[in-house]
Amino acid sequence: MTNKLSESNDRINNLVNISGKRINLSNQIMIAVLDATRHEKNIILEKNPGKKEFYKNRISDAISAIDSKTTQLDEISDSRGKIIISEFKNTWNNYKIDLDE
Repeated sequence: MTNKLSESNDRINNLVNISGKRINLSNQIMIAVLDATRHEKNIILEKNPGKKEFYKNRISDAISAIDSKTTQLDEISDSRGKIIISEFKNTWNNYKIDLDE
């Protein structure tokens, strides 16, 4: 009986840890997407070439973070989550083309 309770407790802890990681990664992705869009706006509005370059570098950092975090999230997601991540990746890849321009 004690072993079964211990196993159940371990499963619950694992579920909570994975769920927490998913939530954390999702939030980090959302923040990085918001950063990328903000820096895109700043490039459009900025007249100073030096500052434009700064914002381009910030976009590059955000893109790297999003790609990395999305891969990490995909690795710990269930089948439903993988479908959502796949849809996000398609949308994100299309948006990255716009960012490159």
